[in-house]
Amino acid sequence: MSSLFGGPRPTDPAFSDTGRRDDAIAGCFDADLISYRGMFDTERRPYEYTLILFFMQLTVTVVLHRLLDLALKRFRQPPIVALALSGLLVGPTFLGKNETFKEIMYPLFSLQLLETVGLLGLMFKFFALGVMSEPSAISSNPSKQRGMLLFLANMIVVFSVSIITYVSYHPRGDNRVLVAQNIVLAAAFSMTGFTNVNFLLVELRLFNTEMGRIIRSCTIFETLLAWVLLPVAINLKKKPPIASVEFDAEDMEKNGLAFKKNPGLWKLSLNTLFILFCIVVIRPIIKFIIRRTPDGHSFKENYLISLLVAVLISGVITDFSGTQVVFGPYMFGLMIPNGPLGSALVGKVDFGNGIMLPLYFVTTGLRTWVEKLFTKDSIFSFTVAHHAFVHATIWIAAAKSVTTVFVTQIYKMPLVEGIVLALIINVKGFNEFIIINAGFDQEILEDRSFAFAVCFAILVSAVIGPIIKAVYKPPRHFLAYKRRSVQTPKGEPELRMLSCIHNPRTALSTINLLHACQPTKKHPFFVCAVHLVEIAEGHRPGRSTSTSDRSQPEIEQIMRAFEKYRKSSPNGSVSIENHTTVSPYSSMHEEICQVAEQNGIAFIILPFHKQQTIDGGMEETNPFFRDINNSILNNAPCSVGILVDRGFGGTLIAEDCEDDDYNSHNVAVLFFGGPDDREALAFAWKMVNRRNVTVTVIRFVPKDDTSKYKENLSSEMGILKLIIDSERETQQDDSYISQFKKQTSHNSSVMYQEKLVSDAEEVVNLIRSVDNLHDLFIVGRGRGVVNPLTASMIDWSECPELGPIGDLLASQDFRTTTSVLVMQQYLSIEAGSGDGTETPNSQYNDLYDNFYNVNQVSSPHSSSQGLSQRRTPRLGPAEWHY
Repeated sequence: MSSLFGGPRPTDPAFSDTGRRDDAIAGCFDADLISYRGMFDTERRPYEYTLILFFMQLTVTVVLHRLLDLALKRFRQPPIVALALSGLLVGPTFLGKNETFKEIMYPLFSLQLLETVGLLGLMFKFFALGVMSEPSAISSNPSKQRGMLLFLANMIVVFSVSIITYVSYHPRGDNRVLVAQNIVLAAAFSMTGFTNVNFLLVELRLFNTEMGRIIRSCTIFETLLAWVLLPVAINLKKKPPIASVEFDAEDMEKNGLAFKKNPGLWKLSLNTLFILFCIVVIRPIIKFIIRRTPDGHSFKENYLISLLVAVLISGVITDFSGTQVVFGPYMFGLMIPNGPLGSALVGKVDFGNGIMLPLYFVTTGLRTWVEKLFTKDSIFSFTVAHHAFVHATIWIAAAKSVTTVFVTQIYKMPLVEGIVLALIINVKGFNEFIIINAGFDQEILEDRSFAFAVCFAILVSAVIGPIIKAVYKPPRHFLAYKRRSVQTPKGEPELRMLSCIHNPRTALSTINLLHACQPTKKHPFFVCAVHLVEIAEGHRPGRSTSTSDRSQPEIEQIMRAFEKYRKSSPNGSVSIENHTTVSPYSSMHEEICQVAEQNGIAFIILPFHKQQTIDGGMEETNPFFRDINNSILNNAPCSVGILVDRGFGGTLIAEDCEDDDYNSHNVAVLFFGGPDDREALAFAWKMVNRRNVTVTVIRFVPKDDTSKYKENLSSEMGILKLIIDSERETQQDDSYISQFKKQTSHNSSVMYQEKLVSDAEEVVNLIRSVDNLHDLFIVGRGRGVVNPLTASMIDWSECPELGPIGDLLASQDFRTTTSVLVMQQYLSIEAGSGDGTETPNSQYNDLYDNFYNVNQVSSPHSSSQGLSQRRTPRLGPAEWHY
């Protein structure tokens, strides 16, 4: 005998006058009918066997879900909408109306297996959500405080509305407990889950804004409150009647509760012990497994399988203790850092999101009868409990919205941002569906209340995103500070830098680059080390991100390396500040730019998206890194440098080695002219007083016979020539080099050379001749430079973000072992030329694209065709803009 978890069929009179279920529907099934006996079995049809029927159900469910997901992605709908609608389609509201479809596809005996597999998928989903969660890295203290204040205000309003709703109905008798349960369940249903808002914030490009941090901080506390309110609503019916003052043993036995054996306290104790067990026992075991696995190696299969079995056991424990079965896997996931181990485990259970998880929403859809909300008999037979749930849900949502707008006005936030927060704080997700399913299973919600809750959750989740996109565009705020480049303006002695770190290798090369510079007490360095961690929910299909994952020990290793660099600097001339940025790759550049603005950064150091292999070639580490670099180049509020590392400084941090030969560096500045090249020279200037560091400046000067081409090219530049005057740039180049030569004339470690060249081939040959003499080239990206020497190189550029010279030096065809630092100077242009959402760099780079297009058409040189034929043609702007 198998009990149906859902409600009665539409034709069954299973409701009393009060609208409650009197009896559960039961169905019998043959335990022997598991696998099909073959095509010659004429006694039974194939779909009467459990295994074949389950495969049929799974196929229909997955196909419906994928089709809906594909269609709704065009409208930027969250995944929860496609999941819920796929379940609704097979339910009695749509396809389930057909008796043949219902009897063949979803007979009574099959629903128990369907729900079990669906719950298994939900457990793995919440385990993955726990692994992905990084609550400690969500926001800064001000945002957390604002989020906490918003939560407290909403909590007071929710409880006040709940009490007012209860009092307004004046429930009597048995209805008192039932109405109270519905109202408390409505309050839990109205709490916004922490994981629910992430997708919406990423889609709206609000993930890393102040508004996004406030709402994420607030929803952490709302999630906790929802999990507290749910057992309260369930256990209300197990308590003695509210009107009773004295209870005897018979009353307590009748109500299923012994005063000395409080089930609520017992459940709370068990859950507290489970949480402590996870922290004290599980967490150290996870750290032990991470320590036992060397960097770059895969985790043993035995480790992964054992942890997945432990996930299932954690669900059994919390289910046994009276909590929801998903609470155990979620807590277990929180114990695992979002690094290589977490990614490996999430990858193992990821199939559940696409196959098993939709089955949970099928079981939800099979018990959802939307038509009961609109039939004449149902409208006139609504119970007091149903009215209480519906009214409490709507009033609480409205009250939370008004309260959110009011609190944001206290923060002096724009009114439109307050309205946006008010909409986001009512979004629904997995938590809410678990809550209403639990209320239905415990017979707190009747069919009409359940159908209303499902429709309300789908409608709210579907419309909030498009409404916000239609009425709100996030503004770009720039903080005012003077120094936005390495080239020092007067009165700004400190150089403030930001280093983006993906892994210990990029940290090593950056620290050795900084160690080659010479900060002083009068001209100190401030280094903000930002460890970039991708939030797993932001993965885009078709790209691997395993190389970017990082465990907590690796982050600690990076922090120790930067701290060691600080201590080795003389007279406290270096200060270090560590950050960890957890965000999707699609919006990570926004987080980096925001940290740069908040800290008054003048120079951002980015690692190149390729690294050197053993045979000397270059391989791509992660395709997302190039996206991030391009976005930062276009949007950074300061100068940017991309470091192409080919072992600069070796495999040790410079201060760890006492060998002078190991610490010595030969640096060459390849100077062609323009603001980016002056920035390159400015950074090299920081190295001239460093012991065992030699700096050679090589200025490439075009011969006279190229002047005619220069004039022709300039006449074709159009608007670019209005912004960049090549003659003025040449004067600034001469002036800056004169200053450099004057101040370093007595320094034997500095050399200056001028080379007359006529075309790109001579440039390439000259660079080849000095390649083996240096271990670092510093070059400018070359924006805005009308230079015939580099124009022909643009046609075969593989990485336009490096500029023509940087791309040449980073290419495998060049066959060099020298590291390269490509500099882009921050440049501002006329105020008001943009729409308010762009940075000066992004507007300038638009002009840079036009410059590239003109050069492709106008270049007269063909002497470098032999080299260019071995290179991939340059990508067009539409292909390399992200």
